[in-house]
Amino acid sequence: MEQSTSLKWGARRKIGKSKYVLYYWAIGFGLGLAAALTLFEWSTEKRINASWVFIRILVFPIIGSLIGNVKWTNQERKYAEFQEQKK
Repeated sequence: MEQSTSLKWGARRKIGKSKYVLYYWAIGFGLGLAAALTLFEWSTEKRINASWVFIRILVFPIIGSLIGNVKWTNQERKYAEFQEQKK
């Protein structure tokens, strides 16, 4: 981990794991991807299938949460290693 990445992660980790996963991954990634795919569906088919929107809103935030948990764990490990090297 580089110094700049360490500083960014040090600031970001202050919000805590649950808020990080919720804000950045479940909402940011999951709902963002659901909205983007819904807009893509509308632009290509000129209609929106409500059942697919419902499925996207449920599934993509769950996937985002799983990715966020892995990302948090990985970043915490790298951050701890970087802090050890600084000592």
